[in-house]
Amino acid sequence: MDQYVTRVVVARLARRDTLAVLAQDVADDGELRGLTDARDALRAKLALADDDYAEDKISRDQHNRITPRLRSKLDAAEDALRTASGSGLDLTDLTGRTLPRCGRTFRWSAGGR
Repeated sequence: MDQYVTRVVVARLARRDTLAVLAQDVADDGELRGLTDARDALRAKLALADDDYAEDKISRDQHNRITPRLRSKLDAAEDALRTASGSGLDLTDLTGRTLPRCGRTFRWSAGGR
């Protein structure tokens, strides 16, 4: 039973909309929507840069310049969304970075829907 519950919880947390769902009714819906849209736009740009590099539309040097800038902006957007949500949950860290509160690293594949 524990393994089943764990699989269900991990699957739900892995979905792309988890932070927005948990943040509902905490901050102004318009503010959250704007922050979520900004975050999603940055994710799309990052994916586009990856696609353009894979299709030889941009060089390796261009990709290496673009990616860190977009990741930095994406980190800031996720931080802003997390702050606005007031949830206190650092769900973006479930991608494999060290969680600041416990110093442990968790990693699993986020195959969100």
